[in-house]
Amino acid sequence: MDNGNQNLHYADIAFENKKYMEALAWYQKALAEKPDDVYALSRAGAICVSMGRFEQALKFFGQAVALDPQNGDNHFNYANACFFKRDFADAFAAYVEAEKRGCSQDVTPRLYYQMALMCSLRQDVPSALVYFRKCEESDATGSLSLSPDLISEKLKLYMLTEDYSNAERMAAQLVAIQPTAFRNYMVYYSILLAHKNFSGAEKLLADAKRYAALTPDDEINLVLQTAALHAARAEAGEEDPEAAYQKAIELLEAQAAAEKLSPAQRVNVLLTLAEAYQKAEMHDRAIVCLSGLLGGGKQDAAPEAAAPAAPVPELTPEEIDEMIRVDTERIQELIYAGALDPNLGAYARVEYDENGYPVNVYDDEAFAAMEAPAESRPQEAPEAAAPAAAQPALPREQRERVYFLLLTSYLAKDRFGPAGILADALKLSENKHYSYYGRYVSALTARKTGQSPELVDRKYAEAIAFFRNRMFADHGDSLAAIFRARLYAEDGKLEKAREIAQLLADSDQKAVLDYIASLGADPV
Repeated sequence: MDNGNQNLHYADIAFENKKYMEALAWYQKALAEKPDDVYALSRAGAICVSMGRFEQALKFFGQAVALDPQNGDNHFNYANACFFKRDFADAFAAYVEAEKRGCSQDVTPRLYYQMALMCSLRQDVPSALVYFRKCEESDATGSLSLSPDLISEKLKLYMLTEDYSNAERMAAQLVAIQPTAFRNYMVYYSILLAHKNFSGAEKLLADAKRYAALTPDDEINLVLQTAALHAARAEAGEEDPEAAYQKAIELLEAQAAAEKLSPAQRVNVLLTLAEAYQKAEMHDRAIVCLSGLLGGGKQDAAPEAAAPAAPVPELTPEEIDEMIRVDTERIQELIYAGALDPNLGAYARVEYDENGYPVNVYDDEAFAAMEAPAESRPQEAPEAAAPAAAQPALPREQRERVYFLLLTSYLAKDRFGPAGILADALKLSENKHYSYYGRYVSALTARKTGQSPELVDRKYAEAIAFFRNRMFADHGDSLAAIFRARLYAEDGKLEKAREIAQLLADSDQKAVLDYIASLGADPV
């Protein structure tokens, strides 16, 4: 046996035993003896890809392509190195060349799989689905066709194209292929619930409880999803709403009372419970539940306020309101207190609405400043600098969800004072829906709480200008258009509200016109 063959044998043995560093060294020894060995070049390149040495891999695969350009497998290997290096343009060109030259039987389905991924990255859904079909048709063993990764990719593509029938089929396959993977049940469940297939969703949850390998978080999630199913049935009219919501609430209250919940699990349960209270129009109970979360103390399920065992939040409503006020560092407080220039300011700029009135508009730097260390902020108003009664332990995203839920319950109870404070807090949110809703409600509550006409006019002008700018920046931002139209309607500018309504899709247009009618005005 010559040295070259011996080096290859040693390299292959090391490769099969996953000793890749040793295997690479032996392949390089073999190549030193025989530089035109395409097999050794391909194996060495594959090892380099697995180790993240993409430039070195490209050199090995490039040599293989130069030595045997008619072999599609060589082009496929080169394309893979480009793909993992994230050089997608060169990768796709090399994949196309591999298909043109023809690949071996085991490489061909993998080629089409990679081409499907490339098309998916480019948002070319029809082409991606074609290549996935080619992959499945060329996959003699069925190993790729039954791959959870392939099925998951197809599922995402079908969801993008709103082909929910095929998406449901893919989700069912995922569950069948990996019956112990809880996440697959949840994907399938969400599709069934969206299509109001409640009996199918109920059976799927039972299967997940029986067959999936559940973590403690998964077990909690099953309870939350079961409660969501009861609520969905109520909303769809399949069950008596009062009875269905009560089932959901009883499940969640029992879960909230469990001894072994972690703090994070308890927060998730209580947030879901508060939403269930809201759907059942039990807003007082929702407020108690959510206030307990903001207080940072242990808060079990919130029973009726009259019950002896009703939990009492650690903070009074006034203390919670002050904590929210301090926590959000409201921009308008700084302006009104003189900490920011109301005309140009550190962060504000003046624009003019369609009537020529000046309004303040804030860019992203204004909101970023509220998150900056205290020493780097503009000088604060004395009220904003006061210490908070207690700092909420919740992360910002969950805290904002609590604020939003509290806001909706306060509005339902016509408690516009605390609702206004929460609305100002949410104006700073990175969540578009929360931010828009907070800006809208901030103006609304100024009117409802009898603020001065000058302040009300300014808030409405600023909010209308904000939503006008968002509409022009993104013509597809229907949410901004809806809030702008509602603000016009509340401000008595009905023609402008109707004008914007005519620009919207039929369902959104109807919602705006119905709102105009609810104010006692003619929607037409």
